[in-house]
Amino acid sequence: MRDSNIVSQVVKIETSDKKKATHFALCNGYYLRYLIDLNGGARRLSKNISTYSKKLSLLMYFIDIIPFSLLKSMKLGYFVKAELNSEVETCRRNTQKKYWNMIVGTYDEKQKIVLQCFNTSGNADFIKVGNAATEKEMNAEISFLQQERAYLTFDIPQLLGSVSRADGATFNIQITREFIGSKVEPVLTQEIVDIYKELSKDTKNGLEFSHGDFAPWNLKKNGVEFILFDWEHCGYRMPGFDLMHYATIVQQVLNSMKISEAFDAGLKEIQQFLPDFYIEKKVFLAEFEKLRIQIS
Repeated sequence: MRDSNIVSQVVKIETSDKKKATHFALCNGYYLRYLIDLNGGARRLSKNISTYSKKLSLLMYFIDIIPFSLLKSMKLGYFVKAELNSEVETCRRNTQKKYWNMIVGTYDEKQKIVLQCFNTSGNADFIKVGNAATEKEMNAEISFLQQERAYLTFDIPQLLGSVSRADGATFNIQITREFIGSKVEPVLTQEIVDIYKELSKDTKNGLEFSHGDFAPWNLKKNGVEFILFDWEHCGYRMPGFDLMHYATIVQQVLNSMKISEAFDAGLKEIQQFLPDFYIEKKVFLAEFEKLRIQIS
């Protein structure tokens, strides 16, 4: 089982038999994706994970009823004993949640992990952990959430606390109330346009305030209410950037279009809602590519 630097820094993982194990390590090939607490963690995880992968969606749908021993026999994971780094463990205990799952981010230099901390009943909390490689991004999100902004068309995560490497800690840590909801379908709707419109009302020097990674996978919908999360790349950008980003990234990532074609298809989709919408293609694509490099 491979891991990245941040995973090995945050948690000590030892393979174990079922009787001594604390977690089940669910893997994608050699890569760890989730640590699932053997005390109800599967149900907690399946209620929160929304994915656009058909394979993973199917697995999350059934994971609460599939025995971990069967998943092990299918070579989808292992029983393990997992022990958190002392700083992270202190944060976990401060949430007063007894159990925890771990969600492992994309395997690259910007990787972060998220703990889903829960009891057998009641709300859960999220603990996002990053190291020096993601310090700028995590500080930007924490700073944004500390402002406690209020929006009409969507909500944002509730910040409960934070820890900073600038104060001598090993990690940057962000603690929020868990946000739940179903996945947002990857199509442009009037509701998405309305979210963009509200965001873009905040202007400065001819620029609009921007989420930066505005995409369906950074949104959840709970009933009629949306929550927009992962504010690590927020800031002021060219007018129209977020809406164009939303339409373009869906075409590129989920429909496998080349970037220029994704832009053209996305623009046509936007103009069905905003006929006068226009953004300079060359300038947008330059900003888009610059941002994608920062994210990946």
